[in-house]
Amino acid sequence: MTVLQTIIMSIVQGITELLPISSSGHLVLFSKILDIQEVSNFTLTSLHLGTTLAIVLFNWKFLFTDIQSKIKLYTYIVVATVPAALIGALFSDAIESYLRSTMVVAVSLIVVGIIMIVVDRKALQNKEGGVMELENVTFKQTLSAGFAQTLALIPGISRSGITTIAGVFSGLNQYVAIRLSFILGIPILLGSFLYEMIKTENSLTMITQPNSILAIVITFIAGYASLWLLDRMSKTRFLMYFGVYRILLGVIILLSI
Repeated sequence: MTVLQTIIMSIVQGITELLPISSSGHLVLFSKILDIQEVSNFTLTSLHLGTTLAIVLFNWKFLFTDIQSKIKLYTYIVVATVPAALIGALFSDAIESYLRSTMVVAVSLIVVGIIMIVVDRKALQNKEGGVMELENVTFKQTLSAGFAQTLALIPGISRSGITTIAGVFSGLNQYVAIRLSFILGIPILLGSFLYEMIKTENSLTMITQPNSILAIVITFIAGYASLWLLDRMSKTRFLMYFGVYRILLGVIILLSI
């Protein structure tokens, strides 16, 4: 990719990886717009490093203060990461071969968008009840989000989107559910980056190239900005907003095929 393409794709990845709107759907669309033939797995997972750093920095106070009181939650998160890690390691090649198509991405965007709107309306009818503090999330609720995370291996699903939906269904407040999704994403995003580094020949040389460093830095900045934006949005209706957006994007992609 050219420098300009790298900058644009990094901004897109940084924003859409963390918001529940599917980074793969946006990358498909912007690849067509920018006439990029293919974005390699190594490039995508390198960008995960930027978004992981954004999550860690944005949640620094929560993650690294009063750690002892959060040991139970961190244990839950480690265990809940195992299903997606195993499925990803065993079936990533098959998913890459059979499911990474524009049609799958578009349909996934629309279906999950509809589910988001339904979940949002259900939460509104319940007067946005549920667990209101991240520290009070149970093992069952964390594991539910962890299993949902395996579905995010399907392009267009959105990891943060599907885990937030699972969190709300398991009894979490919408905002707590997406915060759990971010924390749950740290080990899986960092793990996917390290896995790709290990299996890719000359990965250390590739990751230290100016384009790669630029991509990671921009993805970090865009990811942090998206977290800041979400933190200032309505804490109760964002699933509806993003659900409508996903449906519109899915329709646009279908029309562009």
